[in-house]
Amino acid sequence: MNEPQPPLVAMLNVKDNRNGEKQRTLKDILLLSAWVAGYAGVLMVFRFASAMEILFSQASKRGYHAAETSVAARDRADVP
Repeated sequence: MNEPQPPLVAMLNVKDNRNGEKQRTLKDILLLSAWVAGYAGVLMVFRFASAMEILFSQASKRGYHAAETSVAARDRADVP
């Protein structure tokens, strides 16, 4: 009386099924979206790391320059 039902699979309806293309399931679409989002996330991480590297590089150069000028000023002050 109760026959087992096949599992339901969400399908994206594509009317023009040219060249024997397969219809994409919801799982396929979600996996593709996850890959695209992951790739974009990795690019953003590298861009952020590059920006931080430039920022710290400029800050360290400024700090080195300030220390260099203060040493030079101190040396000039020691000379009578």
